[in-house]
Amino acid sequence: METVKESDLQLASYSVVGQLPNPFLFDDGTPLKTSVDWCRRRREIMQTAVDLQFGRIPPAPEYLNVELLCLGKGHRSYRITAGTKNKQTSFLMKMILPREMPCPIIVDGDGCANYFMQPGFIETALESGIGWVIFDRTELAHDVNGEGRCQGSLYDIYPDYSFGAIGAWAWAYSRCVDALEQLKEPGIDLSWLVATGHSRG
Repeated sequence: METVKESDLQLASYSVVGQLPNPFLFDDGTPLKTSVDWCRRRREIMQTAVDLQFGRIPPAPEYLNVELLCLGKGHRSYRITAGTKNKQTSFLMKMILPREMPCPIIVDGDGCANYFMQPGFIETALESGIGWVIFDRTELAHDVNGEGRCQGSLYDIYPDYSFGAIGAWAWAYSRCVDALEQLKEPGIDLSWLVATGHSRG
């Protein structure tokens, strides 16, 4: 077994992105007094932690349009266009449904990956009565090693937000759920949704 000398270890460079909040003060500076206060404060802390780790994610869009592009037996394609009133981005959302309805849905952002081509991957869920909503997360934020941060269409829409790629991808997952709610597909049980493929597959 190879021994690593302490002198060979180097710290990666880092920068401070913010401070952890005082758990006993609300964001407006008011002190907590009751256990009920703690439940509300916990939600504030969670949001701060998410913002520090993933950057400030853009809000729900002012503009959202879902356009049907293809309607086939058991499959559909939509173009989701979302963003501000003045500027939007768009991406493709594919839906693959089982024969049995209504069905739960898996929302997967890895439409860019090749594992969907593997035999039985999609079919296993369909045979169990589970549908798919698939989109390509890289249409919103790139996933290219060494390219650097903030590459992709979503950064043009929300330049004042500090989100990284994972924040952009999370925003896109939420837009797929918005689209499903807007479409009100009778064959989809919106009380049973799961998101997968979020951390690079």
